[in-house]
Amino acid sequence: MPPTAPCRSILCKLGGSLLQHVELPSRLLALFEAHSSTRLTVLTGGGEAANLVRDWAERFGLDDVISHELAIAAMDFNTELLRKLFSDWSVATCREEWDYAFNTGTNPTLLSPTPFLEAEETLAGQELPRSWDMTSDSLAAWLAGRLGCDELWLLKSCPAPSADDPGDAVDPLFRSTLPPGITVRWCNLAGPRPVSDPVIWIKS
Repeated sequence: MPPTAPCRSILCKLGGSLLQHVELPSRLLALFEAHSSTRLTVLTGGGEAANLVRDWAERFGLDDVISHELAIAAMDFNTELLRKLFSDWSVATCREEWDYAFNTGTNPTLLSPTPFLEAEETLAGQELPRSWDMTSDSLAAWLAGRLGCDELWLLKSCPAPSADDPGDAVDPLFRSTLPPGITVRWCNLAGPRPVSDPVIWIKS
């Protein structure tokens, strides 16, 4: 059943490293079931597949544009795994499909990274930076603004760092890409216990 409108809209960026954890499906479902009254959208990170692209870039001297395209393709690859694990979720390649999925009762909805990002860049008349300074965290922050989300959840495999000094827990462009008015919550899905309520990391 779709959530009753109006409701909060949350973009959940799923860290690719979580695909290494066997309990991911059960923990993710438990988290989402605890927030079933919200509109949930999922963007999957590149994880180990993106790390392979980094290795290729160094080994073969790939430029930033090619590396960026391959890193997004790594996100596509990981999204396909989630499609198999959660076959009842919809996959949206554009804004219209995202709205259609929600309005016809599908929640959560997976974003298909390459076509969805390309469609949103066209709508925005904006080309995002093609560099390793903008990875899936910043892409999620940008999309959260584009889609009018109330919150961005960073689902990670590590505890929340200091928001003032996150180190490499998020990419360098994250803070400057995050639009005002969006609360960011952090969830360590690989911790010792399942989490039902992500902690506030950056308050809007």
